[in-house]
Amino acid sequence: VKGILVTEGVRGEGGILKNSEGKRFMFDYIPEKFANETADTEEEAARWLRGDKDARRPPELLTRDVVARAINTEVKAGRGSEHGGAYLDIAT
Repeated sequence: VKGILVTEGVRGEGGILKNSEGKRFMFDYIPEKFANETADTEEEAARWLRGDKDARRPPELLTRDVVARAINTEVKAGRGSEHGGAYLDIAT
């Protein structure tokens, strides 16, 4: 939806960022300093959301600046939404 700010809480409840190709792109933007605490597979991220204490958090929960830079990079690469952002999939 154009012009609507979606809170970070939606990402915290399992919202997944996707580009215009339908790819969950945040796995491509995990900074080295967060690599040990961030899931590196969709399966591990899903386990974290189900409460698995041994799983690491999803990359969508990286800091706002990291997420914003990742979205900006996707948009500049021509993979952004028609409104100049990214898609937030809350269906899963």
